[in-house]
Amino acid sequence: MPTIAWLEWGKPAFEKSRAEGKPILLDIHGVWCHWCHVMENATYANPAVAKKVNSAFVAVKVDTDRRPDINERYNQGGWPTTAFLNHKGELLTGFTYLPAGQMLQSLAEVASMYHEFKDTASGYGGQELKQTVLDRNAGEMILDRCIEAFDLEYGGFGFHQKFPMAEQLELLLHFHRKRNSDELLRLAEKSGQGIMAGLYDKHAGGFFRYATQRDWSAPHYEKMLETNAELVRLFTELHKITDKTEYFKVAEHAASFMSTTLCGKAFYGSQDADGEEKYYGLNLENRDKLPIPFIDQTVYVDLNGKAIVALLNLWSASHNPGLKEKLLSVLGFLAANCYDRNQGMAHCFSTKPATYGLLADNLWMAKACLLAGRRFSLERYNTMAEQLLDFILKRFPGQDGGFIDRLAQPDDVGRLKVPLRKITENAELAMLLLDFAPERPELGKVAEQTLALFASSYEKYGLMAAGYSLAVEKLLAAKETQ
Repeated sequence: MPTIAWLEWGKPAFEKSRAEGKPILLDIHGVWCHWCHVMENATYANPAVAKKVNSAFVAVKVDTDRRPDINERYNQGGWPTTAFLNHKGELLTGFTYLPAGQMLQSLAEVASMYHEFKDTASGYGGQELKQTVLDRNAGEMILDRCIEAFDLEYGGFGFHQKFPMAEQLELLLHFHRKRNSDELLRLAEKSGQGIMAGLYDKHAGGFFRYATQRDWSAPHYEKMLETNAELVRLFTELHKITDKTEYFKVAEHAASFMSTTLCGKAFYGSQDADGEEKYYGLNLENRDKLPIPFIDQTVYVDLNGKAIVALLNLWSASHNPGLKEKLLSVLGFLAANCYDRNQGMAHCFSTKPATYGLLADNLWMAKACLLAGRRFSLERYNTMAEQLLDFILKRFPGQDGGFIDRLAQPDDVGRLKVPLRKITENAELAMLLLDFAPERPELGKVAEQTLALFASSYEKYGLMAAGYSLAVEKLLAAKETQ
């Protein structure tokens, strides 16, 4: 039975596409992704599909966690992404999950039209951003969007499938404190209760990625390091505000899951959703008799930084010595194995560090180092945080403001040649700059300029601009104390 000859992303694959006159079939997948497994085991395992791909296409497979920069530029609305490119890396057309029959139809259509349309593929111009005046009302604007989208019956945002959306709930809590609003706290708590009822694994600890139903029922069972870090941070904040022990216990249980099941020398990326009918569908007594679902033991530096920041906030409430020891051990591993003074932080580590030059890894490691250095009075990490910040300030500035998501590499092809300035990363960086501003006042101005770059475009992100709004609120608070 034929199997698809997958290649890695890189110039050799695109050169093969050019030389043989064949389009690229790009599959972007996640090891944790249920429908990616279905597509791999059904669609791509179909003999007719495999034969057609091998004869008429150059097949390239990309892991979304290992190459978030490629995913950012080519994702077609979810995972798996099925994208067709020309030999220059320009997009011809794209889909998400395709069953075998639809895949065969798409393969035939793209192959038959490729020679006619290969040079008229859609270009990729990147972004049009320009400096303007900071919108001081950004927080209120996005807060209103959050309230409009809030599900009053079940909590959370939207009226179909439910993601935790921790950052949006943090925005509600911020304005609860700012306005002393009991109503905003009530909305945040209603969402927290829904998350605990539907996404919290009461047996093993940790949170599932999302629920397929409006009432938080029927969770998708993958557990992501990023989701758990964000929710530990959220429930720690809910406990701080309300002093309710249930929130603290949930945060501690999730932290324990992260520090044991989802951790070796550093935190792992995810635990698989597959096998839920055999594992998660059983009662607790029988569940213990089965091996746990697969864990991706790759260490992702940006997600480790996010996890360290969240767990440091929890440590401040618990002063658990075991948690402190774990966090410093992980931070030490990342500093020793994933940091290069000339290249900054690598993105991931399995047997060796890989993929340097992404902003998020340097940003989140700097945040983790700064917080650990200050909380535990460790000058080593204060110094490393400053080194990483200076590396970012030197290497990542955009041409007319803001900070780009990745550094150019000699073998870049297609959309990787176009730098992006992501609102999420620029907002987090602005907050990091503000953390340094008391010692380096000039960084406050850089933070304001960075946020002002998105003043005319943040509204189009809707709820997804919650992090940006929090950064604007932090800037305004800092300016009031000057």
